[in-house]
Amino acid sequence: MIAAAVGGVFSLAGLIDPAGLAVLYGVSADALLLATGRPLLASYLGFAILNWLARDVRDPAARRAIAIANFASWGLSLAVMLVVGPSVVST
Repeated sequence: MIAAAVGGVFSLAGLIDPAGLAVLYGVSADALLLATGRPLLASYLGFAILNWLARDVRDPAARRAIAIANFASWGLSLAVMLVVGPSVVST
């Protein structure tokens, strides 16, 4: 439920005001960032909705699938930010 709340808040904030969210991270909101950031934030909102709706799921296989999907999505996002993020922020 924490992932749903945090993901929902940040993705909605970014979809409503992507430039404002970019400023929090010290990145200028150019057209490329806005064009690529909105679909990414929309997918995060989708994961937030999935996590919220799946909060009462008791089937172990379904819970495992949801956990693996979340881990893969957030883990890959972290890896990309660690590799690409510093070069974007420093320019």
